[in-house]
Amino acid sequence: MSTDLEGHILLLMYTAVLVAALTVNLLNLFIVAVNFLDYLKGRQLKTCDKIQGSLAVSRMGYQCVYLYYDMTLLFQSGGIRRNQKFSPFINSMFFYTSLWIAALLSVLYFLKIANYKNVFFLLLKRLITQKVHYFIITAFLIALCFSYLQIRDMFVGDVFSNFTYVNDTMDNECETDCININALVFSMGNLGPFIMYSSFFFSLLTSMCRHMKQMRSRDTGFASKHLDAYYAAIKSIAACFLLFTLQFVTSIVHMILISTMYKRWIGMLLVIFPSLHSGYLVYGTPKLRQQFYLLCLRIRNCCKKPFY
Repeated sequence: MSTDLEGHILLLMYTAVLVAALTVNLLNLFIVAVNFLDYLKGRQLKTCDKIQGSLAVSRMGYQCVYLYYDMTLLFQSGGIRRNQKFSPFINSMFFYTSLWIAALLSVLYFLKIANYKNVFFLLLKRLITQKVHYFIITAFLIALCFSYLQIRDMFVGDVFSNFTYVNDTMDNECETDCININALVFSMGNLGPFIMYSSFFFSLLTSMCRHMKQMRSRDTGFASKHLDAYYAAIKSIAACFLLFTLQFVTSIVHMILISTMYKRWIGMLLVIFPSLHSGYLVYGTPKLRQQFYLLCLRIRNCCKKPFY
């Protein structure tokens, strides 16, 4: 009886988290819709809009596939056998793509805000601005490679499990090797974007602090206004870096505890943290913030209308 009660409580809690994750995922849909409507109207999309739109699409895909696969496991649906290889592959592909595009977005912010004047900085800035599509495609291809390495490891594990071993120790060693390879691939896939994001974040922070020190020495009203803008920018990029760091740490913990009962709950954090970052992007981007405000006004006006 207690087991059934615990199962029902677990199901209710998981359903609540699921509803919250799907609700927050609407922010990604909002980012995609705003940029897509601008494209349909013939407006030129900025480099930042293209990267944010691609990031939102990858996060939507990851969250939808992850929640579908996890719910299938939870209810032990009959389709689990058919989807136990395909769904993790698509899930990993969207996950790694979102990580690399988020790192690319940090590079773009660095190039827009930092005041470096060397040749490499100017060349990279022009290259990303003019060839952003190639960088997004490259991020997708890198994610595809890491996803293939993980799904190939799962297939190798299944092939070995189909053989009958004389010694069970050999079978256990094979399974352990597959888990270690999978952990290595997962760590490398997460570590690459994190190192890239961290490097450009601290470079940008150093550049902004140096520039703020120069502005304080001038001590003018004009410089004071710019200092306030720099303080706001530092808070913004620090908040984004904090969310990205939390996602990185959570993904590593999720990999360590992959075989424990905490796997599902930690995995839900991997769904929530990117959505919080998307929400912060909506708040920090003037165009998205204005469109979100107009959307809220329309919803409020529709709710005020009487229903007959």
